[in-house]
Amino acid sequence: MKFHMPVKVYCERDCVKTYSDEWTSLGHKALIVTGRSSAKNGALADVTDSLNAHQISYCIFDHTEENPSIEMVMQVRDMGIRENVDFVIGIGGGSPMDAAKAIALMIYHKDKDADYLYQQGDSTALPIVEVPTTCGTGSEVTPISVLTIHAKRTKSSIPHRIFPQYALVDGKYLASAPKKILVNTSVDSLGHLIESYINLGASPFSRMISEYGMALWKDVKPALLSDHVTDEDRVKASNSSNAYVCVSLRMNSYNSDASVSGAESYIHTSKPTEAVELSRIILKNMESSTGIKNRGVKTGTVAAAKDNYYINAHCKCTSCIINMGFITNASDLKKVTTGKDNTAQAIADGILEYLKQAGLY
Repeated sequence: MKFHMPVKVYCERDCVKTYSDEWTSLGHKALIVTGRSSAKNGALADVTDSLNAHQISYCIFDHTEENPSIEMVMQVRDMGIRENVDFVIGIGGGSPMDAAKAIALMIYHKDKDADYLYQQGDSTALPIVEVPTTCGTGSEVTPISVLTIHAKRTKSSIPHRIFPQYALVDGKYLASAPKKILVNTSVDSLGHLIESYINLGASPFSRMISEYGMALWKDVKPALLSDHVTDEDRVKASNSSNAYVCVSLRMNSYNSDASVSGAESYIHTSKPTEAVELSRIILKNMESSTGIKNRGVKTGTVAAAKDNYYINAHCKCTSCIINMGFITNASDLKKVTTGKDNTAQAIADGILEYLKQAGLY
């Protein structure tokens, strides 16, 4: 049995920063190849913060095409040569990660023209770090780079086999991805799992990995098919991502009296100290930022109220459920509709304040 996968993979929360001592040692100046979304999901910030912390300079190309072309690769290659970079970081989905490999190859072979991309020859490239932010590509652990050939109106993988040195896989970057992207790339990942399992070169070891991946895919399929996220889904997502905190958001209602208003938090009695403090800080921020009434923290057991306490009882991390107000109260409802940005910022600021206070950020 043969199994060859030379990429060093870290798959955990905050792995970009946790293992930055390793991957930043690849060179003295990095070329970051990415798209616009990496600035929104936090991946770019994690990478640049790590580079800054280790005093590694960098330049950024953030206009990667959806299907990277030969022309774009050569444009960014020239940029990398001008900037005298000595390693490349790809952040995003398959497009920037595939492009990063081709660019690293062509910077190393700076005397070659674009034709070299599709010629047999030395495949030595600059060191590469890949940071995936979608589910389905797998490019971070393969030597494949697929490029668009405009002259032939097609796209094709280059013959050079270029493995990255590091793959830094952090599920938190999926949190801000649109549902359509999650669904599409998840289906893509299923295709890769099946392809790997039936491949003529598959081994018992690789098939074991494929089987495990397909079992995980089966577990998440209901969430992909439904817009409704159950309490069980929330618990599973929190525990599988090794989250520091889990804050679930919902609305209250009280049809008998539309004047009843305010935000409140529910926690489970088995985890009082940290959850009370997390709740207190979030509710304080909501009150000061939006003016909503602070109704305080409620405690209980699963038996007492499954809907209110299930998440808190089963999450491994510090957790709370924030009822952002009463949907039956016009003022509360306005705060989570037309004033949703202000409410969201107040909650996010509260979580950040708690993480800093707890020494987790």
